[in-house]
Amino acid sequence: MKRIVMLALTVFLMTAPFCVAEEPSPEVMAELEAFYKSYVDTVQKKDIDAMMKLWAPGPGILLMGTGPGERFLGEEAVREAHLSFFDESDKEEIKLTWHKANISGNTAWVANMAYITTYASNKKNEYALNWTWVLNKTDGKWLLNMQHYSNLYCNGEAGE
Repeated sequence: MKRIVMLALTVFLMTAPFCVAEEPSPEVMAELEAFYKSYVDTVQKKDIDAMMKLWAPGPGILLMGTGPGERFLGEEAVREAHLSFFDESDKEEIKLTWHKANISGNTAWVANMAYITTYASNKKNEYALNWTWVLNKTDGKWLLNMQHYSNLYCNGEAGE
């Protein structure tokens, strides 16, 4: 019986933080949408300094990409990853097709689905991209702490 009680208590303690997450207010949702637009603008301009201002400072930030070994921990690794991403195409267009956000205090998680079109050496590539963010609000500003991408070639069809 003790084991069952301990197991139930452990499950409760592990899931309790998710139970207190709530839908963002319209004001917070507007802040998160503004953050998303800043992120897209930064990608399209390939502005590494502006990109790094969207990330929290420190060695604990994490970016995970779509391929084997694509995990970048800390400011320098995240910076180098973005420089590499910027070099992969001449131009990138991002169209948001769906998003969902929840918050708990000053922490937000955001799930995005987007349709991406890239151009490199006059070659067009299209795919759907799913990505998640964990952000913390510090000094009135949302900053990324973690980001993870996943994508599939979709030949013109973005998920809804």
